[in-house]
Formats: sequence, C-alpha cells, structure tokens
Amino acid sequence: MNGEQYLADTSPGKREVHDLDPEMEECHIDDIVSAGNAEPFRSQSDANAAGFDDCRNSSDHVAPRVSERMKQIGGALINSHRMNAWRVP
Repeated sequence: MNGEQYLADTSPGKREVHDLDPEMEECHIDDIVSAGNAEPFRSQSDANAAGFDDCRNSSDHVAPRVSERMKQIGGALINSHRMNAWRVP
C-alpha cells in the first residue's frame, strides 16, 4: 500500500473492495494483507471497474455516520418538541 484508500481482497470467492477510511474491524484487513491477497486502489470506482464488488461491511452499506453538527440539530429539534421540523407554525 502506498497511501491508497481502497484495498481489494483478491482471495478466490471474495473479490471485494474495502474502504480503509474508516477501516472496519469486520473486514479483517490485516489478514488479507498477511495472506498476500491485497490489491490497492486509489478509488472505489477503479476497483469496481477491475471486477471487485463493494464490501458488505463498508460504511456505504451500514448506517451512515452522523456529523456532530447533525447531532446538534437533531438534539435541538427534539428539545423543541416540534413534530415536523419542516412545517412552519
């Protein structure tokens, strides 16, 4: 790896690309690398074009990360007791 953000697992039957930012524990990246089954990519689309599927554990397939600002906005809405944030009273 030379600074690439994506790592493809070339293991037979796997053929998945993993996003290393953030690295998911469920992906077992260290095992992939130590087995010699790692192929680095600069972009997910490059890996997809090379025949690799998106990792089922990647952040795109699990609940999205919520920014601190969105948490603040959500908390403010909850505290305001508004039922619909888009409706103006």
